[in-house]
Amino acid sequence: MATRVDAREILGCNCLRIRRTARRITVMYDETMAPTGLTVGQFGILAQLYGFASFGRPSVPAGTLAERRDLDPTTLSRTMKPLQAQGLIRFRRDPDDGRVRLIELTDAGEKQFLRGVPYWRAAQQNLDKLLGRVTSASLSDILDQTLSKIAA
Repeated sequence: MATRVDAREILGCNCLRIRRTARRITVMYDETMAPTGLTVGQFGILAQLYGFASFGRPSVPAGTLAERRDLDPTTLSRTMKPLQAQGLIRFRRDPDDGRVRLIELTDAGEKQFLRGVPYWRAAQQNLDKLLGRVTSASLSDILDQTLSKIAA
Protein backbone atom coordinates (compact mmCIF):
# COMPACT_ATOMS: atom_id res chain seq x y z
CA MET A 1 0.00 0.00 0.00
CA ALA A 2 1.38 3.38 -1.04
CA THR A 3 1.96 6.08 1.53
CA ARG A 4 0.13 9.34 0.92
CA VAL A 5 2.36 12.32 0.27
CA ASP A 6 1.34 15.93 0.68
CA ALA A 7 2.35 17.42 -2.69
CA ARG A 8 2.75 20.85 -1.05
CA GLU A 9 5.90 19.52 0.59
CA ILE A 10 7.45 18.84 -2.80
CA LEU A 11 6.01 21.85 -4.61
CA GLY A 12 7.38 24.14 -1.90
CA CYS A 13 10.97 22.91 -2.17
CA ASN A 14 13.75 25.42 -2.74
CA CYS A 15 14.77 23.92 -6.08
CA LEU A 16 11.32 24.30 -7.64
CA ARG A 17 10.90 27.78 -6.16
CA ILE A 18 14.26 28.90 -7.51
CA ARG A 19 13.52 27.48 -10.97
CA ARG A 20 10.12 29.18 -11.10
CA THR A 21 11.58 32.50 -9.96
CA ALA A 22 14.49 32.23 -12.39
CA ARG A 23 12.10 31.65 -15.30
CA ARG A 24 10.07 34.73 -14.37
CA ILE A 25 13.15 36.92 -13.96
CA THR A 26 14.59 35.62 -17.24
CA VAL A 27 11.37 36.55 -19.08
CA MET A 28 11.53 40.04 -17.57
CA TYR A 29 15.14 40.54 -18.67
CA ASP A 30 14.53 39.00 -22.12
CA GLU A 31 11.55 41.31 -22.69
CA THR A 32 13.58 44.37 -21.69
CA MET A 33 16.49 43.30 -23.88
CA ALA A 34 14.34 42.34 -26.89
CA PRO A 35 15.29 45.48 -28.89
CA THR A 36 18.91 44.25 -28.91
CA GLY A 37 18.00 40.90 -30.44
CA LEU A 38 19.79 39.18 -27.55
CA THR A 39 18.47 37.02 -24.76
CA VAL A 40 19.89 37.65 -21.30
CA GLY A 41 21.75 34.33 -21.63
CA GLN A 42 23.39 35.42 -24.87
CA PHE A 43 24.16 38.81 -23.35
CA GLY A 44 25.83 37.03 -20.42
CA ILE A 45 28.10 35.14 -22.80
CA LEU A 46 29.05 38.35 -24.59
CA ALA A 47 29.70 39.97 -21.20
CA GLN A 48 31.96 37.08 -20.16
CA LEU A 49 33.92 37.28 -23.42
CA TYR A 50 34.14 41.07 -23.09
CA GLY A 51 35.49 40.60 -19.58
CA PHE A 52 38.10 38.09 -20.71
CA ALA A 53 39.20 40.43 -23.51
CA SER A 54 39.41 43.35 -21.06
CA PHE A 55 41.94 41.34 -19.07
CA GLY A 56 44.08 40.46 -22.08
CA ARG A 57 42.45 37.17 -23.07
CA PRO A 58 40.83 37.89 -26.46
CA SER A 59 40.07 34.20 -26.99
CA VAL A 60 39.19 31.51 -24.48
CA PRO A 61 38.66 27.77 -24.69
CA ALA A 62 35.01 26.73 -24.92
CA GLY A 63 35.48 24.62 -21.78
CA THR A 64 36.66 27.63 -19.80
CA LEU A 65 33.67 29.67 -20.96
CA ALA A 66 31.27 26.83 -20.08
CA GLU A 67 32.84 26.56 -16.63
CA ARG A 68 32.67 30.31 -15.97
CA ARG A 69 29.03 30.47 -17.11
CA ASP A 70 28.26 27.28 -15.17
CA LEU A 71 26.78 25.72 -18.31
CA ASP A 72 27.10 22.26 -19.74
CA PRO A 73 28.79 22.20 -23.18
CA THR A 74 25.52 21.42 -25.02
CA THR A 75 23.69 24.40 -23.51
CA LEU A 76 26.66 26.66 -24.20
CA SER A 77 26.83 25.49 -27.81
CA ARG A 78 23.09 26.01 -28.32
CA THR A 79 23.28 29.51 -26.85
CA MET A 80 26.30 30.47 -28.97
CA LYS A 81 24.95 29.33 -32.36
CA PRO A 82 22.86 32.47 -32.94
CA LEU A 83 25.76 34.63 -31.75
CA GLN A 84 28.06 33.00 -34.28
CA ALA A 85 25.43 33.26 -37.04
CA GLN A 86 25.14 37.01 -36.35
CA GLY A 87 28.92 37.40 -36.47
CA LEU A 88 29.12 38.42 -32.80
CA ILE A 89 31.53 35.64 -31.87
CA ARG A 90 33.89 33.43 -33.83
CA PHE A 91 35.59 30.12 -33.24
CA ARG A 92 39.09 29.10 -34.10
CA ARG A 93 41.33 26.18 -33.24
CA ASP A 94 43.96 26.59 -30.55
CA PRO A 95 47.30 26.68 -32.40
CA ASP A 96 48.91 24.72 -29.54
CA ASP A 97 46.19 22.06 -29.32
CA GLY A 98 44.01 21.56 -32.39
CA ARG A 99 41.38 19.73 -30.31
CA VAL A 100 40.54 22.91 -28.38
CA ARG A 101 38.03 25.40 -29.79
CA LEU A 102 38.77 28.99 -28.86
CA ILE A 103 35.96 31.55 -28.76
CA GLU A 104 36.44 35.23 -29.51
CA LEU A 105 34.22 38.28 -29.29
CA THR A 106 34.22 40.02 -32.68
CA ASP A 107 34.18 43.79 -33.12
CA ALA A 108 30.49 43.49 -33.99
CA GLY A 109 30.00 41.42 -30.84
CA GLU A 110 31.63 44.07 -28.68
CA LYS A 111 29.43 46.76 -30.24
CA GLN A 112 26.31 44.64 -29.68
CA PHE A 113 27.33 43.95 -26.09
CA LEU A 114 27.88 47.66 -25.40
CA ARG A 115 24.55 48.44 -27.09
CA GLY A 116 22.89 45.93 -24.76
CA VAL A 117 24.29 47.34 -21.51
CA PRO A 118 21.65 50.08 -21.10
CA TYR A 119 18.87 47.52 -21.67
CA TRP A 120 20.42 45.15 -19.15
CA ARG A 121 20.74 48.03 -16.67
CA ALA A 122 17.08 48.89 -17.20
CA ALA A 123 16.10 45.28 -16.46
CA GLN A 124 18.32 45.26 -13.37
CA GLN A 125 16.83 48.55 -12.16
CA ASN A 126 13.33 47.21 -12.76
CA LEU A 127 14.06 44.14 -10.64
CA ASP A 128 15.59 46.33 -7.92
CA LYS A 129 12.47 48.51 -7.99
CA LEU A 130 10.12 45.51 -7.79
CA LEU A 131 12.03 43.85 -4.96
CA GLY A 132 13.41 46.92 -3.26
CA ARG A 133 17.14 47.59 -3.17
CA VAL A 134 17.69 45.91 0.20
CA THR A 135 15.86 42.72 -0.83
CA SER A 136 17.60 42.68 -4.21
CA ALA A 137 21.03 43.05 -2.57
CA SER A 138 20.15 40.38 0.00
CA LEU A 139 19.00 38.04 -2.76
CA SER A 140 22.31 38.51 -4.57
CA ASP A 141 24.23 37.75 -1.39
CA ILE A 142 22.15 34.64 -0.65
CA LEU A 143 22.56 33.37 -4.21
CA ASP A 144 26.32 33.96 -4.13
CA GLN A 145 26.62 32.15 -0.78
CA THR A 146 24.45 29.29 -1.98
CA LEU A 147 26.43 28.82 -5.18
CA SER A 148 29.70 28.95 -3.27
CA LYS A 149 28.54 26.28 -0.82
CA ILE A 150 27.01 23.87 -3.32
CA ALA A 151 29.82 24.26 -5.86
CA ALA A 152 32.45 23.23 -3.31
